[in-house]
Amino acid sequence: MLDRSVRLIENWRENCRIKTIIAPLASDMCTPETYIASKEVAEKYDKRVTTHMAQSNREMKQVQKLYGKTPTQHLRDLGIVNEKLSSAHCIYVNDEDTEIITKTGMDILHCPRPYLLNGVTAPLSSWLNRGIRVGLGTDNVHHDMFQTMRAALYASRFRSTTLEESSS
Repeated sequence: MLDRSVRLIENWRENCRIKTIIAPLASDMCTPETYIASKEVAEKYDKRVTTHMAQSNREMKQVQKLYGKTPTQHLRDLGIVNEKLSSAHCIYVNDEDTEIITKTGMDILHCPRPYLLNGVTAPLSSWLNRGIRVGLGTDNVHHDMFQTMRAALYASRFRSTTLEESSS
C-alpha cells in the first residue's frame, strides 16, 4: 500500500488542486516499521501524515499490551507525532498524551458523530484552550458534513452542560 501511495504522490505532485498525504491506518493496526516507512516517505516528498489514534478502548489496550504505552506515546517514540501529523479521534488520550500533542504541534481531526451516538464526547474545549489545532472530520459511512457539523454542535453543547453541572 505504501508503494501505491508513492505512485499516487508522484502522479499528482504537479497538480495544484489535488494534495496527497500519507495515511497509515491506526496505531493498533500498523507495525512500527509501517509507521517509520510512512514517515520516511512523508519526509522525502514533504507530505503530511494522518492516522487514527486513541479512538477506542480496544486500541488503547492493544497498544499497551504490544508496546507498554499509550498510542500517543508509541507514535511519539517512533517520531510520528509532530507538526505534520493530523490524527483522527484522540477521544481516549490522557493528560500526558494531551501534553505531548500540545508540545509537538500535532493537529486533531475531531470526528464527533460515531462517538456521540454512543454517548461519548471529546474534550474539544480543553484542546482548543491548549492551542491545539482541531479540524472537523467525518469518518462515518455517509461522510455527510452537515450531519457531522450537527453532531459536533450537539456534542459540544452536551459536554459543556455536563461540565457546568458537575462544577456546581
